[in-house]
Amino acid sequence: MPNYKIPVFVVVLLGALVLSFTGLIMRQIETADAWQVLFFRSLGCVVTLSLFLLFKRDPNATTFYKIINLRSFVAAFFIGLSFGMNIYALTIISVAQAYFILSTFPLLTALLAWVFLKERVNLITWVTITVVLIGVVIMVLEDVSAPGNIYGLFIALLSPFFFAIALVLVRSRKQINTMPITWLAGFVSLALAVCLMDSLDNIDIKDALWGCLMGVTLGVGVACYLASAKHIPAAHVALLSLLETALAPLWAWIGVGEKPTLMILIGGLLIFFAVGIRAAIEIYSQKHN
Repeated sequence: MPNYKIPVFVVVLLGALVLSFTGLIMRQIETADAWQVLFFRSLGCVVTLSLFLLFKRDPNATTFYKIINLRSFVAAFFIGLSFGMNIYALTIISVAQAYFILSTFPLLTALLAWVFLKERVNLITWVTITVVLIGVVIMVLEDVSAPGNIYGLFIALLSPFFFAIALVLVRSRKQINTMPITWLAGFVSLALAVCLMDSLDNIDIKDALWGCLMGVTLGVGVACYLASAKHIPAAHVALLSLLETALAPLWAWIGVGEKPTLMILIGGLLIFFAVGIRAAIEIYSQKHN
């Protein structure tokens, strides 16, 4: 990697590292339900991204309302749903399961781009998709008799699926500024939380603070990813962001003793390595074309 790209490389890794603590922080919540947590997480995210937009020197960051259109609002809507499904899934299944499923995002994006943007899906991607499906089946077999396991994996899959929809919408009009869309997505997830939660009357102040902290990590992580994506290829960002998938179960294991079972570990590692190898091959092919 050329020297001028080293700082960007570090920024992507920083974003992945910060986001990898989401599962561990979620496990600190004692009484709040998923939607109460989502409410405070959304608040923290909106505040963090607002500060980023405020202090960013790019003049477009402070006048983004001029370039927001219907497509941008729809993309923000799906990203907001993705945020919500991620938190909801973490209340049903383990951190390891949720994050291994989350790593399927690049594949889902490739499939949706193939369907709606007519982008070609190569043989490597189809093989990767097959291996990922095998990995998901193995995780389902961990406890196929438990309805919550299959339901939780389905909810977890909705998070990268909704985000992939948003990315395909953005890629269909490349002039769209992604930072304002993500900022709007924070309000979408906030509205989703308000609609689904009972109230905040019985919320514990510690749970509220943990939720806000998750919002800060989300805002910082997203800002790092989006800032880096303009300077290095998407395949590089996808590969480096797998650090989030690798570290999230580790922090949960070390922090709260949430040890993945053998079946979850086997299925998850299949997904992790399949997505990682595909990204590495894509990077290699780009360098030699």
